[in-house]
Amino acid sequence: MNIFNDEELSVGLLEHSGYGIVVTDTQGKVEWVNDLFVSMCGYSIDEIIGKKPGALLQGPLTDSAVVKRMRKAIQEKNSCSVEILNYHKDGDAYWVAIDLIPLRDKAGKFKNFVALEKEITSRKIAELEKEKTIVELYSALLHHANFEDEVSVK
Repeated sequence: MNIFNDEELSVGLLEHSGYGIVVTDTQGKVEWVNDLFVSMCGYSIDEIIGKKPGALLQGPLTDSAVVKRMRKAIQEKNSCSVEILNYHKDGDAYWVAIDLIPLRDKAGKFKNFVALEKEITSRKIAELEKEKTIVELYSALLHHANFEDEVSVK
């Protein structure tokens, strides 16, 4: 006995997956998002539906090479995984890992894209802090080595 119909089960799984989820049509316009995506980006469902996600979420420091890679995957109807800097409706930047997946019907015809999104700002900040520390240590070592060279020449 099947207690769920397929649509109820699908929506339930998407709503509680732990990912912000965006479903777009063949033109890349949003057809559906889950609540986690709405809370991540700050836009209401009504503000998102019918729009291209990049038009709302990308901003001045969004890496254009990453955007280009995503656009190419969309044009070619391929999957891709990226990390990108997006912007919340209030203007705050946040990092997100995106797995972009093309969906096809049983005949193999392209139907939609699904983007599974995980907010990774804390991890990216930690990575950037680590890189900054490494650069500072390297710079200090170079300065120390140059100072030693100057002292030994005198």
